[in-house]
Amino acid sequence: MAPTFVQLALSAFLAASLVSAESHTISFTNNCGKGTPQLIIDGQVVSNGTAYTNDGVINGIAYLQTGPCLLNGENCALMEFNMANPVVAGGGSSVDISLISPHALNVPIGFNYYNGCDGTGSSCLTDTCHTAFFEPDDNQVQVACQTDNVDLMITFCPSGSSSSSDDSSSSTSVAASSAASTQKAATTSSAAAATSTAAAVTSTASSADDSAATSPVKHVAAATSVESTATASASASAASTAATTRASSKTCKAKAAARKRSDQSAAKRANSWHHRSRNARAAF
Repeated sequence: MAPTFVQLALSAFLAASLVSAESHTISFTNNCGKGTPQLIIDGQVVSNGTAYTNDGVINGIAYLQTGPCLLNGENCALMEFNMANPVVAGGGSSVDISLISPHALNVPIGFNYYNGCDGTGSSCLTDTCHTAFFEPDDNQVQVACQTDNVDLMITFCPSGSSSSSDDSSSSTSVAASSAASTQKAATTSSAAAATSTAAAVTSTASSADDSAATSPVKHVAAATSVESTATASASASAASTAATTRASSKTCKAKAAARKRSDQSAAKRANSWHHRSRNARAAF
């Protein structure tokens, strides 16, 4: 029996519907070992980590709830996506990561397309990555796909590491420990230096005390030595003066004795001459 017009029309409609049907799936992988994926569409949580499929456009956000995240992902790293078949050039799917305040990286996050544009995606592993929105005009970080019915895989901690906050805390802890060790070593060194300085000061003070205690003795000894020298010099001078006086006295006495002898000799000669003269006159 030949198909009726109604049957042909119905078959054509079904075929057209199948060709034009749009479907997208959002899947999650959580390697962080903690937290719960949140898929938000139209302000409602539609998934806590299970794959979500919608026959049509999917326009929403996702994040990993680790405690501080609010409903719209505030305080956490946010994934934004618009999964749609391209009806015009450049009008297909687009996905990006946003760290525009009040959003902040709580865990490393990444994504990639599959069942179309396979391998295309991006990730942000640190809070200084260059693959996330930090300002509203950072449009270069958006990743597009122009394939129909493409699906999206969202991965938390794509490198398999723990959350960035844990890594940051661990790094901070190690850095703090290292800084504490360095500080302790510096403190010990400073204490040793202070002790050495104190010892040096004590030694200097002790030397000063010894010097102060010894100096009077040395000064007294020096004074005594000078006094003794002066006394000895005075004694020597007095002795020399006395010797000179005695020598001068002896010289004077010797000269006086010589003059006396000379006078006596002259007197004798005079007496002898007078005696001879009388004798001569008597003879005449």
